[in-house]
Amino acid sequence: IVFTGRVDVGTSEQVQIECVASTMAAPGGGGGGGGSGEQAAPAPRIGTATRIRSAQRTSALAWSPLAAHAQYLVTGTAAGTLDLSFNTSGVVELYALDFTDGDVHSTTFEPVASAPTASKFQSLAWGTTGVKDGKFSHGIVAGGLDDGTICFFNPKSLLDGGVAADDGSSSSGGSGDVVVASAQHHQGGVQDLDFNAFDARFVASGGADGKVFIYDLSDAAAPKVYTPGAATSTLADVTCVRWNCKVQHILATTVRSGTTVIWDLKAKKSVVSFSDKTKHTHCRAMAWHPLNATQLVTASEDDAEPVIQLWDLRNSTAPVRYLQSHKAGISALSWSHVDPSLLLSVAKDGHSLVWDVNSGDVLCELDGKQREGYNFTAAWSPLLPAVAATCSVDAELAVHAVQDPSARRAATTVHSDLGTL
Repeated sequence: IVFTGRVDVGTSEQVQIECVASTMAAPGGGGGGGGSGEQAAPAPRIGTATRIRSAQRTSALAWSPLAAHAQYLVTGTAAGTLDLSFNTSGVVELYALDFTDGDVHSTTFEPVASAPTASKFQSLAWGTTGVKDGKFSHGIVAGGLDDGTICFFNPKSLLDGGVAADDGSSSSGGSGDVVVASAQHHQGGVQDLDFNAFDARFVASGGADGKVFIYDLSDAAAPKVYTPGAATSTLADVTCVRWNCKVQHILATTVRSGTTVIWDLKAKKSVVSFSDKTKHTHCRAMAWHPLNATQLVTASEDDAEPVIQLWDLRNSTAPVRYLQSHKAGISALSWSHVDPSLLLSVAKDGHSLVWDVNSGDVLCELDGKQREGYNFTAAWSPLLPAVAATCSVDAELAVHAVQDPSARRAATTVHSDLGTL
């Protein structure tokens, strides 16, 4: 099957992309004509996924949230990895999906900018901080390091060739520095970060020390730090933090034991906590529904219970639905904001699955098959339709394009500004 698409590059010029895509048989499908005369049941809607770019990296990652710079992907050397020289330092890098060079058949890409860091990354997030007031034209990237430090990077300075200090610090904290500021309030690795979509001055962090912090970047060079409320007894080894997509002051946090806590920052307290009493789940990932303020999904990294749970906070006594297909613990989740029916999950069984949340069906599998080295992180682009990035434990950073054959999402044109700066 040939996947074809047209990419708008910000001008009247369009570049044709053509690459081979693999398909995935419908679950329970027989494959050929059996001759029995019986009419087969309608098969679930099955899509295809095509790898469009890759690089040899083991990295945390985050997409640009800015429409003018939607082509950029930031990565940071993943914590817990070593190269042949046993180097303990890391590097932050920017990649660009640039199809204007004419080499549309190439599936590899190299970073367009990079800078060294003193430690390696457990998490990355990219926010629109400072864009409206012109202080940071490309926003700010927050990096959670394995030593408990959070570094705030200026991606525009990185593109301009700036270099971070050897210790990851910044001398002046100005908008021209690669590292705008750094802060260390966690006593362990910073396992997750998330910018508030309504007000990108605010960044939430969760750490292995069980603490949750809110950073205020009103003065980006000197961030203020707060807590969302009084600590709860369930806060231990925070694995995921996510701002609600519809209500500005609501934050969700998950802990490895399987408990999810919902915080109301206006009231400065937790308003509800819940877990699945019927399953022994170790929660690793969580995502809010992009449109429904009361719904979210959690995922278990427990190999004995590799399940995705859909919750509705109007009644959080039990999950509304289970999504079950993985055979080992789930490492990451990403819910598409371009198409809210699409959920991406990656797991230790080597499978990276695209789900239709509405039906509970698996639409397709990235790369069309099981990987030997599993993907440990994944993220949909917030702006490029059906484009997702993953990274695996065997050092493969990849960008995929997903196509759904249904009439509702049959368009093959990816609309985005992929022009150069």
